[in-house]
Amino acid sequence: MVLTLALGFLGHPGLLRAQQNQLPQDCVAVIHAPSLKGAVTKVSNLVSQVSPMFGQMVPMLVPKVIGAQSLNGIDMAGEFNAVILNPKRYGSKNVVRIVSLADAQMALQSFGLGAQPEGKQGVANVFAQLDQARWLAATPEQKKNIEQFIRKRLYVAVVGNKALVADSLEACTSTAAMLEAETLNCAAACGTKGDICANVNIKGLMQIYGEDIDRELAPFKRGLRQAAQAAQAQQPDMNPEAMSKMLDSYVNAVVAIVKQLDALELGLALDNDGIRLRAGLAASPESDVANFLRQQAPGGGDVLKMIPSDSFIAASARFKNTQELKDALRGFMEDILNCAPGAMTPDQRTTAIESTEEWMDILTGEVGMGLILAGDGENTGLTLVEVFSVTDAAKAHKLILKQFDQSAIFMSFYRNVAGLDMELAVTENAATHQDVSITEVAILFDPAKVPQKTRDMMRKIYGDPMIVRIAATGKYMIITFGQDSLARMKQTIEFVKAGGGSGLPTQPEFVSATKGFPASTNLLVFVNPKEVVNFVKGMMPPMAGPGAQGAQPELAIAGGIGAYALAKGNRLEGELYISQELIDSLKTIVMGQMGGGMPMPPGRQPAGPPAPR
Repeated sequence: MVLTLALGFLGHPGLLRAQQNQLPQDCVAVIHAPSLKGAVTKVSNLVSQVSPMFGQMVPMLVPKVIGAQSLNGIDMAGEFNAVILNPKRYGSKNVVRIVSLADAQMALQSFGLGAQPEGKQGVANVFAQLDQARWLAATPEQKKNIEQFIRKRLYVAVVGNKALVADSLEACTSTAAMLEAETLNCAAACGTKGDICANVNIKGLMQIYGEDIDRELAPFKRGLRQAAQAAQAQQPDMNPEAMSKMLDSYVNAVVAIVKQLDALELGLALDNDGIRLRAGLAASPESDVANFLRQQAPGGGDVLKMIPSDSFIAASARFKNTQELKDALRGFMEDILNCAPGAMTPDQRTTAIESTEEWMDILTGEVGMGLILAGDGENTGLTLVEVFSVTDAAKAHKLILKQFDQSAIFMSFYRNVAGLDMELAVTENAATHQDVSITEVAILFDPAKVPQKTRDMMRKIYGDPMIVRIAATGKYMIITFGQDSLARMKQTIEFVKAGGGSGLPTQPEFVSATKGFPASTNLLVFVNPKEVVNFVKGMMPPMAGPGAQGAQPELAIAGGIGAYALAKGNRLEGELYISQELIDSLKTIVMGQMGGGMPMPPGRQPAGPPAPR
């Protein structure tokens, strides 16, 4: 919750300063493979794990990808690059493929090239695919106008041991000039390593499309103003001008943040231990985003030791509570309150802003979250557990109760707009565990205003009644919500008082999903796909028909999915990892379905061995 707010507040206009514009670069993105053969082999192997037939087809697509008729003369062990140029200048033919050459003459034949148009636009070593019969029959004078003999708009420029292939002569020659001048190095540009890498020049794109984005946002902002006016029709006390101004400022802030970014680097590694998608987001060194990132110190994720070990989705976050973040939060609250001037009295507005600032002051920047399956097979629901590190647990408890009171005021004010009559009922000291007081906040709906289907779904997932439970002990505040929230609250209190011990970081699925991750991160996320599937199955209505008799077989899903983010200087780096155990289990499931390995309907089982006499 706090991390979500923090990321939102980062976009507040108060955090932004004017950025100096620079000239756009022609190259807006590059794709790089250190070894063409290595990348093709690994992609083919990955696809083959799910579909051997499609995996065998991957190498056959290589000539088509690079624009050749064969691979003769191509150095498959060498690197492959694709350069994407400014679409406004080069149009749709703005992609240049670069392959390594083992034999230039054989490679030119593989591209089906004819004569060399000497001196075309002053660039040597540029070849085009010609109509050979017409070319051989032409006179020297006719050959001066080579354009009439080009059979296919395919151009190849040879620079050193590289062949540049493009559908546009200008794109081909421009990229060749960048390589010859050594102003373009695809491998160096892709700083995030992998079998296939990419670099998206965000700064260049914003310089090219900045004015277009501003122009296209105009009708979107008009729509926001119309929505604000429509909301006022339902709730006359709302201020549509303030609301549209707030929404407009946040749209501008998001665009302004993007304009502070330099590049997005991606790297896809297809190793034997799973799939790793790495990313690096670089902010302009003097930008506010860069300053924010430099202040963010990673942590060890100790809070995960207090999250229940059977969480099928878990996350930990660590951030520094900077003054800029606090200022942005205050601005965010003021904007919200300005949208509904009649929702609170002046004293209530002051209290809301001050309590929010107090809340930010006591947060120490470490948050843990776990989502757990709850209930039995017929009533599968969820329980959410959150743990926050704070400087003063008792004060944090009081502040969050104050925020619930303020939320109740807003719910009362906005209930006509939302169409839901919802109230909060707070019970302090509703229960205790190990001398820790537990507060309950019941979320109550007017049954007459909530459709029965919606009530049934919410009851199935979150329990009935829906209760948020809050407790504070030591230097941590705990919040639980859902079907088993009381039991999970007591369990988490025990973990917090013991300084950890839930066992989540040692669970096989967690270990599998976080293999190779750094010990300290700013964000860590874990997903157990098996339990996600179980939750989805639990939410689906019972199957009907003859094939639905008996219990459905449980899918043998193993391993997990993990992700992390880490601030390094003016960069935010991270990785999404899919474990090999998960890939292997999915392969087994898919192959079982394709090979008839799934259970057959009753009455269709194959005959077994004869029964003993």
